[in-house]
Amino acid sequence: MTKREQAFAQLFARLASIPLPAEGVAGRQWALNEFERQGRVPTPPEYLDGQLEREWAALESDYVRLAKPRIAGRIDAKRESAWEAKAMRQDLPLLLVHVRTILWPLLHGEKVSQPFEVLGTAFVWRLQGNVLTQEPDQPTPLAEFHASFVRLAHVRPFLYRCCPRCQRVFVRVKRQVYCSQVCRTASLEAARKGKRREYMKTYMATRRARERARARREGR
Repeated sequence: MTKREQAFAQLFARLASIPLPAEGVAGRQWALNEFERQGRVPTPPEYLDGQLEREWAALESDYVRLAKPRIAGRIDAKRESAWEAKAMRQDLPLLLVHVRTILWPLLHGEKVSQPFEVLGTAFVWRLQGNVLTQEPDQPTPLAEFHASFVRLAHVRPFLYRCCPRCQRVFVRVKRQVYCSQVCRTASLEAARKGKRREYMKTYMATRRARERARARREGR
């Protein structure tokens, strides 16, 4: 992957870690209902009562940074500022719904049907040589993110994994299982303690059984 694709993949993993008021198909329906009701999808700090404000602000900053090359030189500073406000308030929440309702079910062994309807992005298929390509029909920044997500989702082996300890989605490296060294160490320690408890449980049960058997022999 290129550095830009890696940045996209990391952004998608962070978005997939943010919960929705409802998951899967119900999450998409919630987003569509909200969009019809108020013309946009609420941001996580809005529907999570102020939680994740710092994480969402960082995601907004990274989204704008990655999207800017698409509009660089095409609009003036005033229109660029208006675009940034729209991107952060409207586009990114839509992208969150799209990514979360696809990656989260997939990582938990569920099927995903019709995953492209949330954004309403139409795609154009083109046969180049013997390879079928898929591109958004409108070259907008949001469409580029959408197309990148679709492309990266088909990379083999699958790029994303859900941390078994903290449930955070991350872009795995080779056979990486945990999202961080902290989770890996904590899980190994928990497993070690669990084995120790199981060993002591078996040991004490065996010891009590021997003591009861000895008591019965002595009683005879």
